[in-house]
Amino acid sequence: RSMDMSKNKSFQDQNVSSDEELNQEPDPYYDPDLDSKDEKWVNDKYRKGHATDAILNCPACFQALCQDCQKHDKYQQYRAMFVQNCRICEKEPVRPTQGDQDDGMEYWNVRCENCDCHVAVVDSEEVFHFFNVLATPG
Repeated sequence: RSMDMSKNKSFQDQNVSSDEELNQEPDPYYDPDLDSKDEKWVNDKYRKGHATDAILNCPACFQALCQDCQKHDKYQQYRAMFVQNCRICEKEPVRPTQGDQDDGMEYWNVRCENCDCHVAVVDSEEVFHFFNVLATPG
């Protein structure tokens, strides 16, 4: 059986014509240029004009940890000097594991400030070595 939709008043009332939608006032909270403005802000504040290999986020809570880093040539790691939302655990020294080169450096664990996830180690020259992060192309 076929249903005549023109006689079904409730169906017609539910539909809004495209003309009515187009005549609405613009949303005062919507800015079509906001993505570009945000990208410029990040570039000016964190990257200072140079490219990065990745943007690093905490794998547990997705908090931004680093906007400017360098991918390690050999390992699935990233090196950085300028980080955010990270806490150095000075009471948690780390020794290189067996097979890693012991270069005489001292290392400490680094955790996400937001959720306490272990995300990196920092060496005595204040270089952060991230290994447990979500990396997105920079």
